[in-house]
Amino acid sequence: MYVFAWIANVLVFTYKLPQMYTIYKEKKTNGLSLLSLCIQLVSYTLYIIHGVFIEDTSLSIGMVPPLCQNMILVLMVLYYRNINKIVDEVNED
Repeated sequence: MYVFAWIANVLVFTYKLPQMYTIYKEKKTNGLSLLSLCIQLVSYTLYIIHGVFIEDTSLSIGMVPPLCQNMILVLMVLYYRNINKIVDEVNED
């Protein structure tokens, strides 16, 4: 019954793609919680560790792409918030 796990893995990977695209396109991260993304990073890491310990490859391998996506999202949030802050400061001068 691993088919359900792999379907879930594909869905978990897919549901963040629109958010990543929107951030990239608009260059803004308004409304995103950095704390929430960091909590998700920890939870994905724990899922991977748990999957390794119970020898569940669909869990341990399947959580790697969402973990990477969250890392990218955290970096995007930090980058765009910093860039937008610099642009705002320049525009004030």
